[in-house]
Amino acid sequence: MSVCLAIIVTVCIHHANAVTFDEADAAAKVEVTFADGTMSVDIPSDVTPPLDRSRMAKTCDGEVCIAYYKRCTEGRDAYSCLYAATEVTRPKDVVFRITASSKGQLRAVEDSIGVVARAFNHEAEFAVSSFERAAFSNAPPYCGEAKARC
Repeated sequence: MSVCLAIIVTVCIHHANAVTFDEADAAAKVEVTFADGTMSVDIPSDVTPPLDRSRMAKTCDGEVCIAYYKRCTEGRDAYSCLYAATEVTRPKDVVFRITASSKGQLRAVEDSIGVVARAFNHEAEFAVSSFERAAFSNAPPYCGEAKARC
């Protein structure tokens, strides 16, 4: 993938039309506008529980691995996917949503975004478009929930 235009938590943005920050609440929110859709990232606060990596899909690039969650819904006028990703070796969580008018436009936005992870002095970027395994639950799994194995 190309050089990051911006990095938000661990999300690398390659091509975007605009980036806006909202710090009105206790937790900040970032919205990124692309030609084909939008992405919103909720910046985790100190009280946000960590993601339960044991209940998420995993993907690796050499020694660097991440756990991810992806859940998509199709509405009348929009297609939307909720994502969560975290490094496997240490908790570095990010949760974001992509919304577009069609699956094709959503895929174009996914192609402009990657998740950066580090492990053992190695770094890798995982294209969001490679997150193929869809989750069955409506929300990402967090530690502290009934089924958590943290």
